[in-house]
Amino acid sequence: MNRIKQIPSQCESCGGQIEQLDKNTYRCVHCDSLYYVSTSTVRKVGVHISIKTLVIRMAIAIIALIAIALIAYQAYTVSLVEDASRFSIAFRDFLLDVYDKPVANIDDEDLARIKYLRIERIKKCYHFTYSFEDYYDYIPTEFENHTETVMIKESIQDFSPSNIQYLSGLTRLELYTNSWHNYVLPEGNQLRSIICISRADISRYGSSPFFEKVNPNTLEEISIYSEENLDEDRYILQDIQAVKHLTLERLVCDDPAIFKDFNQLTELYLLYPVIEEADAYEIIESILQCPELERFVIEGKAAWYLSEDEWNTLQETYGKKIEIERK
Repeated sequence: MNRIKQIPSQCESCGGQIEQLDKNTYRCVHCDSLYYVSTSTVRKVGVHISIKTLVIRMAIAIIALIAIALIAYQAYTVSLVEDASRFSIAFRDFLLDVYDKPVANIDDEDLARIKYLRIERIKKCYHFTYSFEDYYDYIPTEFENHTETVMIKESIQDFSPSNIQYLSGLTRLELYTNSWHNYVLPEGNQLRSIICISRADISRYGSSPFFEKVNPNTLEEISIYSEENLDEDRYILQDIQAVKHLTLERLVCDDPAIFKDFNQLTELYLLYPVIEEADAYEIIESILQCPELERFVIEGKAAWYLSEDEWNTLQETYGKKIEIERK
């Protein structure tokens, strides 16, 4: 006599409960898997799903896919917005022109390619002059042939149009805009030269971190031109003591030791400095004691506060080492 093989106690597909339909057929009450019992084997026949069950399961699957797609799209959109919003309007349009692709697709490697940047505000238009070439690989008269200029009309003046903190490859930066006070230099930059104009009211904008991030290992030249006296701006001097060539316009000089820590300074140009007449000789003499100074130029009425005898004395004392000039 042949013995009938025992049906499994649980469904092989889902582990659900098994119920008997007839002598040889069993069904899983959870997933509808059918089993046929012969005299020698138990064989899984298939899954029979009702139309209603099929529709419900498909609807759940579609809803799940839509939810996943929406979440992914939202994350992508947020990423695009974050990438684009880090730039001001004028600078964003400049980048679109330079790279000819969406701002969100411009990565750090792209931005690092810009070695030279000059920004000018002329009437209601920003002029961005840039180059992927290093300014210091050419003589100045030839370098202009390796630059491009993008003009962006912007009636509302961006306070910080440069967003230069993302241009880590810069070696020379020229900012002929309203102010540099709210700018931030790139981390680990290789800047050798910074030229800028100071017109901002520092009491309104507060102290700037701009010069805090200069690289003392690469810094060579800084020029700050100003329409107003550089008085409260003098705090920046502590951040640029590694500079070699320094030009300052309208600097307020009321401390003889103002340049005492500029141990690498080789050239100093003081344009229209603000100096009390009685202090002029002491301050100028202290400047001439900078250990590496090779050229000193002072321009404006403060230069003529010194008598001819005083000026000749300075020439005799320091003139063999330092080229001294007053205008």
